[in-house]
Amino acid sequence: MRCPRLIVISGLPGTGKSAVAERAAAALSAVHVSIDAVEEALLASGVQRGWTAGVAAYEAARAVAETSLRAGTDVVVDAVNDSEPARETWRRAARGADAELHFVVLICSDNTAHQSRLVGRNRGFEQVGEPSWEAVVQRQHDYAPWTDPHMVIDTAFGAVDDVVSELLENLPRRIVSGTVHHIELRVLDVEGSTASWEWLLDRLGYTEYQRWPEGISWILGDTYVVLEQTLNSPAHDRRGAGLNHLAFHAGTREDVDALWNELSRHGWNRLYEDRHPFAGGPDYYAAFAENAERFKVELVADPGDYDDR
Repeated sequence: MRCPRLIVISGLPGTGKSAVAERAAAALSAVHVSIDAVEEALLASGVQRGWTAGVAAYEAARAVAETSLRAGTDVVVDAVNDSEPARETWRRAARGADAELHFVVLICSDNTAHQSRLVGRNRGFEQVGEPSWEAVVQRQHDYAPWTDPHMVIDTAFGAVDDVVSELLENLPRRIVSGTVHHIELRVLDVEGSTASWEWLLDRLGYTEYQRWPEGISWILGDTYVVLEQTLNSPAHDRRGAGLNHLAFHAGTREDVDALWNELSRHGWNRLYEDRHPFAGGPDYYAAFAENAERFKVELVADPGDYDDR
């Protein structure tokens, strides 16, 4: 079982924590926990405003985070985390759930841009309120130095998606035991086969990884696909012993439809056209094709995209 991750996005108000945390959580299929949202709920329920309410918000958020982590789900927290007691909250959560802990600190190096983000800001909180620029400057002055390893990202000039991409690219890569490391296909004509595979794998999110005289590979995450030249071998027969086909997650039904419409222009012969897109069954939306060397692929729509259309 993989170790869950607790990713704590920290920084002053106005650095973009909530927006970045929300999108990062979506990209990671993680639970997003916002300290301000928790404190808003506590204040609205009658908890007195002040230091105690702030501590209660951190503890309530920690309990939610720890419960999710113990269930094996990644958690992304957004909080200012300007003191050692605040940071210890997340250390305890990670220890209690045997989770990886990653601190990410957002800064905005352009004070003019930072200040402008706070002008007229309205996140829909009636109780928590929005800080003034003067309050943020004071909080920056009082911000405790970091002693934990942490990632720093400057949000002054990039869009939210750029910041999220940088965050995800710099998180330590995870290797899950039992997942596919790589697939190697031996072909009679590597040069002739490359075009069809290159187009398809590019559309599925792979990028070229390595190239040498007898082969080429493409990588996506921790998995790569290899084509390598073979000599004096019989042609590939997917109906015989050995590899029958490769099946790929291919996105939504619309994504599968788009691939289906383009396959024949990129070296793939469409299969089971009379039964497409339900050749695999009435509740299974997929496209099937084979290339010139008769390697077969299956492009499967995400199960969550199935409906009554």
